[in-house]
Amino acid sequence: MTFDFVGAFHKGTALEELLIGHQVEKRLGVSKRTLATLTSAGILHPRPLGTALIYSPDEVEALESIKENRPVAKEAPPAWIIRLGAPDREGDGHPLGWEVGRSDNVDAARMYWKIADPEAAEGNALVALVGPLVVGVWNITSGILHPEIGPTGRAEFEVEAAAPDQQEAYEGRWLNLGRGPTTLRWPRQE
Repeated sequence: MTFDFVGAFHKGTALEELLIGHQVEKRLGVSKRTLATLTSAGILHPRPLGTALIYSPDEVEALESIKENRPVAKEAPPAWIIRLGAPDREGDGHPLGWEVGRSDNVDAARMYWKIADPEAAEGNALVALVGPLVVGVWNITSGILHPEIGPTGRAEFEVEAAAPDQQEAYEGRWLNLGRGPTTLRWPRQE
């Protein structure tokens, strides 16, 4: 959803209703860096106004509603949570990060994670986050370790559409993990 600032002024949205970065950070409970990632991934669409970026109240309220009403439950089905950043590409063209509307987001989500035993992940959900927002959910059908990549190897998953219980538990939900590793098990291992 893209906010029409000119249209908003004509429809009665007052200037004081528009939001700047620190207001959005506070309302969503995210850092400046996470807000920048949500923006670069195409989840939020701020517009420049002078030296500030102005955010759509509708977009922020939609995310706020997910935060308040759709958190991931502690009892959700087993999953590997992966944190994706801003969209980019490696030198070989492999996609990195997440970008709304990009057709190869699943390849960025399923490949080259530092996971010791990817074969054991079969049947778990693969859950992609941008900041605290779940942007993708798949079922892991198999995992392969590529020992030739990096000093400890990297895991690649084969995935299919998420099972109904995986979709219900994760899709379009909020999972604010704070700082931490780029991959982790859910529910968290005690």
